[in-house]
Amino acid sequence: MLDTILLLLLMIFVETGINATFLQNAHMVTGPLSALLASLLISLTNVTVSVCAGYFIGRWINYGTNAADADEPEFAIRRQIAQALFVLFLVVIAGFHLTVGLVRALASLDNIHHSVESYTALFTTPEAVFLVLTGACLSVLAYHKGLHSFNDPYPGYGERHRTVLTRRIELFEAYEELSEALTEQFDGAICEAVKCAKIRGRAVEKYHRVVGDCLKAHRRLQRSVGEAETVLRLQVAQLATHHRGVRGRKSTVTSHSLGQLVSFEGFLGTELPPFLHVPSSNEAKAPLAQAKAQALSRLSQLYDRILQTEHGDKQ
Repeated sequence: MLDTILLLLLMIFVETGINATFLQNAHMVTGPLSALLASLLISLTNVTVSVCAGYFIGRWINYGTNAADADEPEFAIRRQIAQALFVLFLVVIAGFHLTVGLVRALASLDNIHHSVESYTALFTTPEAVFLVLTGACLSVLAYHKGLHSFNDPYPGYGERHRTVLTRRIELFEAYEELSEALTEQFDGAICEAVKCAKIRGRAVEKYHRVVGDCLKAHRRLQRSVGEAETVLRLQVAQLATHHRGVRGRKSTVTSHSLGQLVSFEGFLGTELPPFLHVPSSNEAKAPLAQAKAQALSRLSQLYDRILQTEHGDKQ
């Protein structure tokens, strides 16, 4: 915006300088100040009218031509009015530049006549032709600036474009905020799960040490009971053999009978505590990491779908 305004001011000053030089050389003004004032009014009128024509007329000439319903009255009527006003602008600006050329060709600010003799003098005066061409070129440039530099070529779409751009920026910022929030929540949950897994792992290891001590005590008890059973069976066998020998019986006590008679296995049948699975950090964070990836993927897909909808894809 600022560079456009500066360029327009530069155009005004350039045309003012050129016109002032030609007016002063033709002795049509009383002095340099009068020449600058008259030339400033001419250039300011030229640039201002051309810029306004570009902004208020040129932007409506092709209004709605790319729409699917380009022939609807809402678009067609505005294009027709703009085209009629554009023709009027061409007539007015052409008359303005020809009048400036006649002023220089006739060397008079008062006696301007639109006649064949006057236009013949215009086209045979190089300074007048140069003024007309210079003014016309600056008019075209000013018209172009008014058409393209202040807003979108189609009226109303510039504001819509800025609104859409603002919403896209807000959407992207919301997407980043949600992504960071999801990442932070899942990372916190993963850290908590890993921490809990480590605490449980230490508890399970402590439990396993107790179970190991219990198994060692159980094996020592089994050895002690086995040794006691062996000694007791031997004593029972000797006593039974002696008893039978006193009665005159020669049969001995069988091993099966001794096993049924002397057995403490029933007292050792207590079920021992089992070993547990030691949870690892990877097992604790793997489901959460997968859920995190799925959530971020769904968020990214939603963001892409919204962008496709903005570009006209209604999937």
